[in-house]
Amino acid sequence: MYWSKYNRIYNIDNGRYAIYNYAWDKTIFIVKELADIVLNNLNNIDALSSIHPTFYNALLSNGIIVETLFDEIEKVKHNIIKSLSSDKVLRLTINPTLDCNLRCWYCYEKHNNEAYMSERTIKSIESFIALQLRNKNLKKIRLGFFGGEPLLTANKRAIPIAKTIAEMCRIGNVALSLHFTTNGSLLRPNLIDSISELNIPTSFQIAFDGNKIFHNKTKNWNGIGTYNIVLENINYALSKHLKINIRFNYTSDNISSFKGLIDDIVKLQRTNKTLIEISLQRIWQEKQTKKLFEKVQQINDYAISKGIKCAFEDSACAKSYCYADYDYSYVINYNGDIFKCTARDFNSSNKIGIIDDKGNIVLFDSSSKSEMRIKSYCAECSLLPICTICSQKHRENNTNKCPNIISEEDKENQIKMRFNELFAN
Repeated sequence: MYWSKYNRIYNIDNGRYAIYNYAWDKTIFIVKELADIVLNNLNNIDALSSIHPTFYNALLSNGIIVETLFDEIEKVKHNIIKSLSSDKVLRLTINPTLDCNLRCWYCYEKHNNEAYMSERTIKSIESFIALQLRNKNLKKIRLGFFGGEPLLTANKRAIPIAKTIAEMCRIGNVALSLHFTTNGSLLRPNLIDSISELNIPTSFQIAFDGNKIFHNKTKNWNGIGTYNIVLENINYALSKHLKINIRFNYTSDNISSFKGLIDDIVKLQRTNKTLIEISLQRIWQEKQTKKLFEKVQQINDYAISKGIKCAFEDSACAKSYCYADYDYSYVINYNGDIFKCTARDFNSSNKIGIIDDKGNIVLFDSSSKSEMRIKSYCAECSLLPICTICSQKHRENNTNKCPNIISEEDKENQIKMRFNELFAN
């Protein structure tokens, strides 16, 4: 038997230790005496069976000791593929339009004020959902709206589409959740009421670019800053018990100003902290530096000190896989083109297929399959079981090395961060 390569031993406090296996997110808390026994027998794990049979069996049943290291890696790879190829959950993102009422300097999209979804494409989507509901394995549809700004002409497109799919799921006895990625400026009370009346678990991701001064420099509408407008809209959405993920689009220039935004969020009259989560996202044009990383951690800690959940996404070990990594995940553009990723421009060179009039998705090749996500260089990486570097980055990588250069020190920090989030408290 062997000590799993995905084990870590952490000294918690007062002589209490934890053996953490991050391949299966299993942890056993032990006293110092047992920790010493383990550390003294790492190269002779079988000895533990006679020293402490009960402890040995607990290690074995939790995957902390394994028969062979090679089989362990294969099991981890198999588990990843099994998760990503499941057809129990359909992840569907719809772009009702590629137009937007704002023009943020860092946006990678080429906005088009004529790019709105036609009735024909809407009918194709409804036919697609009808086909998917025949799948007896399907348990849930995660419906998202992206763009452009998906709330432009929402009463003609996004809301009717969501309403129709909700009714189809109700009849088909399939759960449905709803999500909007929006700049929040159009999320007025009447629109919030329409969404709330659908009685679907709903969440929004709304991006800010710093405090009021920084945000209004980037997100202004006909010269009018949107900071106060968006905060008022968030305030009303919270009163309807809708979940809000507030994305901090940070750079080295604006990062410190987010403390002011956190203060303004806390001051909202209807703030329900259980409905709010902050995600820290570095603008893609900005390079990460040690100094910037430290400032981001400070903002993260400040948000937590105010009682708001916060996720630091500049990590290879996020909380979950990217939606695009799943086989049963599609992005349907306004014109019926099919994509896997929303973080790239929606031009024809990036599409993976089309949706036809009968609701069939016709893929051009198999490059979107989850098997493509694990490369030869992944097997030896210590982060393999918890790595969430997305398939898009692997697909665009033309080298035989990981697309993210991560030091061994940073890998260990990320593993410990994951342990702390799951078990330290």
